[in-house]
Amino acid sequence: MKTKFRLFGAALLAALAIGLVTLIIAAVHFGRPGLALGCLAVLPLLGTLSFYTDWPMYSFPENVTDALVGKEGYPVEIVQGSLNIQLYNAGIPIGVMFERLEGSQAVKVHLRGPIRKAITTAALQCPCYVKYAANGLAAGGSGDKCCGIAIYPYNPAINDIVSFIQTDCIMP
Repeated sequence: MKTKFRLFGAALLAALAIGLVTLIIAAVHFGRPGLALGCLAVLPLLGTLSFYTDWPMYSFPENVTDALVGKEGYPVEIVQGSLNIQLYNAGIPIGVMFERLEGSQAVKVHLRGPIRKAITTAALQCPCYVKYAANGLAAGGSGDKCCGIAIYPYNPAINDIVSFIQTDCIMP
């Protein structure tokens, strides 16, 4: 029975992806690049069920409306307690702003690494540096060699699954 549901889910996702790709092709053909870019912004949402990427790029909402207009190439950080981004100030830099879709608050960011999932060994306050521990990920301390930056959920408890940007770094 589980196999039937998995096949149905996979078929549904494939149908949605094919529909979006068809819409993108039609939008480009009929001279509607804004619609095509909007469809491209929706494609990553198909993968948010697992919040996992194979490539170091992801779209995040802006923290303040239109604050990142013309800021391509600037480093960005995640605002504490949300998945909204802003220009790097004093937090943890997650990557560099690549582009902002015109008329949208979605900002595409080249991340420091791909997004992965793991189990936590302690409660965390995201975003934070994390390191490998015996039974999962733990918060990194000053000077620790870390394996990434935990970004979601905002306050994971012990044995929760957390999404983190995988990147080798030394915590400042």
